[in-house]
Amino acid sequence: MDERTIRRSIKRLKDAGYLTVQTTIKEDADRGFIKRNTYYIAPIKTNYFFLDNSFFQKNYPAKIAGFLLLLKAICLNNTDTIQ
Repeated sequence: MDERTIRRSIKRLKDAGYLTVQTTIKEDADRGFIKRNTYYIAPIKTNYFFLDNSFFQKNYPAKIAGFLLLLKAICLNNTDTIQ
């Protein structure tokens, strides 16, 4: 992905209120001033779920993995409960 695409995407996410960027400047004796950006993604209050990385390490067939993701998507937020 080229740098222009990344800059454009960051701007769109910031403008929409989904992303905050915090810039810190540190002084290094050898390299001078170093500028670092830290990116914070705003949490969404509804319609979300967390997926543990171990899900991708398991060797599920594509149809089973898709079904599990769809099932997780209809659960209550941040739970494994269907109402």
